[in-house]
Amino acid sequence: HWIQQGRADGNTRIKEANAEDWSRLRDLKEFEQNLAPPADPTSPPNINTPPLPNGPAPQIPQPTAFSPPPIADDLMAELEGRTPSFSIGDCFNIGWRLTMDNFGLALLSFIVFILISMASALVPFGQLIVSGPLLGALYCIFIKRLRGEPAELNNLFDGFNVAFMPLFLVYLLIMLVMVGAMIPGLIGVGVAFAAGIFEAQQNASNPPVIGIIIFAFSILLIVTLAWVLYGMLVFAFPLALDRRMDAIEALKATWRVTKKCWFKCALLMLCTMLVNLVGMLVLCVLACSSLHRLVWPCRLWPMNNSSGVVRSDEVGLPHGEYVDPRYGVADYQAMGPRTNSNCTLTPCLGSYNPSTSTRLECL
Repeated sequence: HWIQQGRADGNTRIKEANAEDWSRLRDLKEFEQNLAPPADPTSPPNINTPPLPNGPAPQIPQPTAFSPPPIADDLMAELEGRTPSFSIGDCFNIGWRLTMDNFGLALLSFIVFILISMASALVPFGQLIVSGPLLGALYCIFIKRLRGEPAELNNLFDGFNVAFMPLFLVYLLIMLVMVGAMIPGLIGVGVAFAAGIFEAQQNASNPPVIGIIIFAFSILLIVTLAWVLYGMLVFAFPLALDRRMDAIEALKATWRVTKKCWFKCALLMLCTMLVNLVGMLVLCVLACSSLHRLVWPCRLWPMNNSSGVVRSDEVGLPHGEYVDPRYGVADYQAMGPRTNSNCTLTPCLGSYNPSTSTRLECL
């Protein structure tokens, strides 16, 4: 039945009730006569994604100009019989391969996304206006590539051209829901300040322990609720653009699916944030290191000759450069550096100059 509807093909994997491994339909004789002929080898290659735990992804019907936009019930009917769950490991595995296979497009799309977001911050309510369309379009670029469909940088503006109002309303409604969820925590913060003032009046010599505990719990509640809700509702962005759903229907469909796996959604968002944080730290370290080597002031260490040189880390000098083994760290420090006036215009290569018995080293 799914093969006739186009929701399954020879690459779809299934698992029999008592089997341990997944099998492709084309490897099972029972489905040989039902399967369509293989795809044209000249077509774009599909990403080698692991199987979904509850069968193949449904074929996405694109609405025409005369068809009404799908509603949440339509989406739930397509997902009937499939458990709303996913593997966080598979998400990162697929995402990594998809990004590496389309690195240029992914990098340019992200850079343009950041530049537009930064520019919109200079305009009152600018980010509120552009964030929804940008997020929806960025998600759909990766969705197109995951399906093997062509995508280009111009697709980043599809959110403005195709579904601006639904995407804007999705973002606005998500922000309102998150603000509403913060109200209990904000009330707790007020109670914490009141408790702290009361404790200080009773005993000024001791810290307001109860107020601090209430304040910490309130902040944790605010962050947790906002994090979980955003992790659950963020999938409404691609629904509003890719499926042309209205904002309310996209949020309703997302909520009906993710409320059964809310913990995994929140954990996926947390893992994504940690990966992004680690990546940013690595980039910052590499950038600072490169900047230090290129434009930082340098010094010329006096040396006698270049015979029998050893690595500087063996005598405790920085950057692993070559030094005269007859001098220790204390000797070099006693000599002191002689600053070259043109040093900032010269790359610090740590090379030995036999004519002047000096060597260049970055500070």
